[in-house]
Amino acid sequence: YVAAMRIFFDALWSLAPEAESMIRSIQTGEPSQEIITYMTNEEYTKLFRDMIRKATKTVDIMANDPTALPLSLDEIEEITGKGVKTRVLTKTTSKNLPYLAKIAGEDIIIAENAASTDLILLTIDAKEALMNVPYMDLQKRTVWSNINAYVETMLLMFRDYWQLGQPIQEKLKQ
Repeated sequence: YVAAMRIFFDALWSLAPEAESMIRSIQTGEPSQEIITYMTNEEYTKLFRDMIRKATKTVDIMANDPTALPLSLDEIEEITGKGVKTRVLTKTTSKNLPYLAKIAGEDIIIAENAASTDLILLTIDAKEALMNVPYMDLQKRTVWSNINAYVETMLLMFRDYWQLGQPIQEKLKQ
C-alpha cells in the first residue's frame, strides 16, 4: 500500500505546477503556463474564436482548407481589426483563389503552403498556440498551450513553412 501511494504521489507531484508559477499568475493576472487537450468540435470552435478575439499583435494560421476554419477569413479580419497582422498559410485552388486574392491585404497576408498537412495551427501574439487534427474523431484532437517552449516550437514550424510558401500575389501572376 505504501509503495502504491508513493507512486501515486510522485505522479501527482510531477504534474503539479510550481508554486512560484501559480503565485506569479495570481499576482500578475496572467494565466499560468499549461497545456490542455480538448475533445469536442464545440470546444475547439469556442477556443479558436476566443483566441482570435484576444489577439493584439499577430495571428498566424496554417490550414490546407480555409473553409475548415471555425471562422472565415473575413470574420477573422473583422474581429482582429486594424493593426493585427494575420498570416495565413493555405492551399490554393481555382475555387478559393479569387476569395483569397480579395481578402489578402495590408493586415491579412496569405501564402500558398508548399507542404501538405492536415493540421490546423493557430498562434496569437507569440503567446498561445492551438493545434487541431480534424480527422481524429475518436481521440483528443485539439491541443492548446501557452507554455513558452510549446508556442515557440509551433511558431518555428509555422515560420519554416512560411519561408517555403509562395505569396498569393505571386500565385495570381501565374
